[in-house]
Amino acid sequence: MPKIHPTAFVHPTAVLSDDVEIGAYSIVEADVVIGPGTVLYDHAILRRYTTLGQNNTVDSYAVLGGLPQDFKFNPKTISYLRVGTTTCFARE
Repeated sequence: MPKIHPTAFVHPTAVLSDDVEIGAYSIVEADVVIGPGTVLYDHAILRRYTTLGQNNTVDSYAVLGGLPQDFKFNPKTISYLRVGTTTCFARE
């Protein structure tokens, strides 16, 4: 069973592997898939249509997914983010 901090929000349609850890005040939106061994630290955000493979680390305050930052992009178009395995999104 995933370890989800009581203050985190995980949408009911999100698919989490059994050993995922989600920190305090993190947000996992609808239609997100999180693979095994992945850790989201406090305040991390995964936007809709994001898929993370296995053994990924998302550091505090990182935001993954969402609309591209191109003003010509049509926001009605569904945009996906796919991340492979063993990737670390960390503050430097």
